[in-house]
Amino acid sequence: MNFIPIFILGSLSLGSTGPAKSTVPYILGSYVLASQKHNGYPVYKKDDGHYIYFQKVWYISNTLGANGGFAGNLDRSYKPPISGWQYVKQGKWKTDDATLKLSGI
Repeated sequence: MNFIPIFILGSLSLGSTGPAKSTVPYILGSYVLASQKHNGYPVYKKDDGHYIYFQKVWYISNTLGANGGFAGNLDRSYKPPISGWQYVKQGKWKTDDATLKLSGI
């Protein structure tokens, strides 16, 4: 059986220069790999208590394990995807910010 190694970064940065920057600025910034996993997937935590975690899809929320959040991504890969993030504005998912992306630090 062949295994493909997956490298998990110790920290990530979420940034935007588009509409998400003014709508959900509190989710932007640096996240560090947490010691716990959620649903067998890595969890990243920001100093202010926001999390990036997998709950059937990837979410960014201030409640680990919530079925929803301030941003989400339908990608189901083992590590958080770089692009394709949606954010919530006035209770609706928005897909109009292609600059809302994760990057490794």
